[in-house]
Amino acid sequence: MKKEEWNLVSKDYYDEILSPIKDSEKNPLFNDLDKLENKTEKSAIDLGCGIGEIEETLSNKFKEVLAVDFSEGMLARTKERNKHLKNVKFELKDISKLEGLENKFDVAIAINSIITSEVSEINKMLTQVNNTLKEGGKFMGIFPSMEVYLYQSLIIAENMSKEDKNSKKVRKRIRKLIKEKEHDFLLGITNFEGKQKNYYQFELVWRLKKAGFKKIEIKKVLYSWEEFAKAGQEYFPEEESPWDWYVICEK
Repeated sequence: MKKEEWNLVSKDYYDEILSPIKDSEKNPLFNDLDKLENKTEKSAIDLGCGIGEIEETLSNKFKEVLAVDFSEGMLARTKERNKHLKNVKFELKDISKLEGLENKFDVAIAINSIITSEVSEINKMLTQVNNTLKEGGKFMGIFPSMEVYLYQSLIIAENMSKEDKNSKKVRKRIRKLIKEKEHDFLLGITNFEGKQKNYYQFELVWRLKKAGFKKIEIKKVLYSWEEFAKAGQEYFPEEESPWDWYVICEK
């Protein structure tokens, strides 16, 4: 989405956004933050801080924290929510334009913030993230999964095929249910009241390597199907949970 759209979303954030912080059932980010050694002597940057959901957590763990966002509305909410935190600073910045922050941070975090639908910008953003880190610094990122929609389609097909053996009818019904026009599976883009990038697992690894990262680990941030349904998707209470991708890697 564009900056103007994020400014509007900032007013009713939790009504519009499936939050990996508030809505997830399992989020490996917090466990990996706890594992970091000598955190109280280190600095962290939250890239695309949104409404400032993790600033207090970061403030308690790190010596210095910088929260950045390109949306004035989001940054204003973050500042207001976290104005009591003495070691957190706030700055209006685009992730694709982080000049002046090179080699300054031990940890960089991006929670569903590198989601521009301009695919040509993604590699630039990831390279900029890499540039903010000191040598050996850690990047912890959460990225929307594209595979989850393929998984959703698989479940729908399995359920429908039990009642209807006509594969053409099943495919037609699946396309209608998953709102085919809202998904570009080739480029990994969805369009739910605004276009955003979603990622395939292999694509994430490829892009992170191109940006200069190494020791790449990928895990899942798990949600309940109830939360996924609130975001406008189908509800499958007995199936494996839907997910976002979580990555931890090193400069």
